[in-house]
Amino acid sequence: MPASTTPPRAQALTLLLCSTLTVMAAATITPSLAGIAAHFADTPHAGMLTRLVLTLPALFIVLAAPWAGRACDRRGRKPVLLTGLALYVIAGSAGALAPSLSLLLVSRAVLGVGIACLMTATTTMIADSSHGSAQTRLLGLQGAFMAGGGVVFVFAGGLAAEVHWRVAFGVYLLALLLLPAMLRLPETRNARSVDDPPATGFPLVQRLRQLGVIYALAFVGMALFYLMPVYMPFLLSERFALSAGWVGAFIALCNVAAMVSGTQFGRIRARVPSLGMVAITAGLLAGGYAVVAMSYSMAWVVLGLVVAGAGLGFMVPNLNHWAVQNTDAAQRGQALGGLTTAFFLGQFASPLLAQPVASQWGNGGLYAAAAVVLGSGAAVAAAIALRSISRSTRLRSMPPP
Repeated sequence: MPASTTPPRAQALTLLLCSTLTVMAAATITPSLAGIAAHFADTPHAGMLTRLVLTLPALFIVLAAPWAGRACDRRGRKPVLLTGLALYVIAGSAGALAPSLSLLLVSRAVLGVGIACLMTATTTMIADSSHGSAQTRLLGLQGAFMAGGGVVFVFAGGLAAEVHWRVAFGVYLLALLLLPAMLRLPETRNARSVDDPPATGFPLVQRLRQLGVIYALAFVGMALFYLMPVYMPFLLSERFALSAGWVGAFIALCNVAAMVSGTQFGRIRARVPSLGMVAITAGLLAGGYAVVAMSYSMAWVVLGLVVAGAGLGFMVPNLNHWAVQNTDAAQRGQALGGLTTAFFLGQFASPLLAQPVASQWGNGGLYAAAAVVLGSGAAVAAAIALRSISRSTRLRSMPPP
């Protein structure tokens, strides 16, 4: 293949816009949780079940993403993408009509399956239809669009919830606007080099041997980043007595920073290896969390949020790109399906792992502890990356035998 290939602009834009849909699972209905809890207050365990409305999709993304990746490789990317859209629209908007909390939770589980299909197929199609520096740039833009979608859909969900909590579920119907463009997308499964092997299975043991480090980084990175939306509202309320609206606005700064850094990923990744990008990502998150943990001034907290958000803007595209570069095109869907599972498993596990620390040391102590872990990880990743670069330089400078 040429050193750098890029898909037609309309195709690239469609895939990038499809990527924004994956962040709507939580962002859209977060402002409606109080209204849902009040409406179903007579349901046993309504408080706990209402929180599951927010987190249940992530669990089903974890379960469904490997299947979606396998289907991408065996059946084609586009059928999985369109199946994901159908499940997404139907299950996402079903909350507007759900007569009981149990049926609402069923719809959220199906929504998770739809998001798994959308996220896996979209990333796979971006990787299939681009190559070289163009692929790196598009994966960075995918992260930027996802972050930007988070900002837009939080506000859209908030405005809809002002009317009624059920109206917020209607926001999922906006995905239908992309249907005509998605129908025109070409199937990309066969858009690979003639030297690539035909589609084959990708056994779990082989996949973990080949991509296990990347999956582990995705799990740990998302678990540590997700401290931001889960615990930051409590920290800001404790220290500054901010209203829910202001808390949402300040947390949205993270997504704005991630959007900006995502647009720069391709340029930086051209000069820095994947493990070096891991060091940069962890360093930014560590710095942002350390500032947040120690700050009692709103200006410094904002700075910490922006720095940490910039780290998120690098994390997702870097790990996606790393997985793509270490996988044959014929097994790309399965590789990225596993990566999607790792991301959302980290998201799901984040509060379970963090709560004992927060209970013992408080929310500020939680962010300080996370900063120490991230800073240590950044130092280790940087040392390994520099050692690898030094070794490669020595090998290149050696005279041929």
